Amino acid sequence: SQDVKIIVNIPSKTLTLYQNGEAIKEFPIAVGQPGFKTPVGERSLNQIVWNPWWIPPNSAWAKNDKPTPPGPYNPLGPVKMKLGTGIMMHGTSNENSVGTAASHGCLRMYNKDAAALAWWIQTHFSNEKDPSLKAKYQKNSKTSFYVNLSKPIPVELRYDLFKIVDGKVRVHPDIYWKVGNKAKALSQWLQSQGYDVSNIDEKNLEKTLKASA
Repeated sequence: SQDVKIIVNIPSKTLTLYQNGEAIKEFPIAVGQPGFKTPVGERSLNQIVWNPWWIPPNSAWAKNDKPTPPGPYNPLGPVKMKLGTGIMMHGTSNENSVGTAASHGCLRMYNKDAAALAWWIQTHFSNEKDPSLKAKYQKNSKTSFYVNLSKPIPVELRYDLFKIVDGKVRVHPDIYWKVGNKAKALSQWLQSQGYDVSNIDEKNLEKTLKASA
């Protein structure tokens, strides 16, 4: 059996698929705008819907919207993967928004990426593995197809501002203004990663942060 998990990092606007602890695919995503933040926490994915309908949520921003059938104008693109209440991973009819904080909380992906992720999960965690299914979904693009997974896939939504890349600290934008004192937060984060921060000078951290802003 394989240990599969998805980790979404909101500030870096990335979704990473892990198999047995190793990152095997990373995708750029759009996350919620500051007025409609993507929530942090543990979720799980139980079902994939190809050619989904878009049903407007019961929210003020969608009060004039009508349900949209599957097709090229559908805001969810070719596939949706629900993560419990209120949010999902999905394709989009507005691919320019990927890589920005643009959604109402959901995780938008490029359509080809959303389809690739959904198909990978489906072929590993359901009986619907036949490659001809892809053509079937495309050919019957006005019909929704529901695929239930054999086990839930854990999806963790994180808000990590910092990352070490090639020995340097990379700082992602604090899109929801969650972190007041960045130098202090960075020092705590480095400590949590096992670095000895006793001789790190906060002034130097401030410099690092200014340089990366």
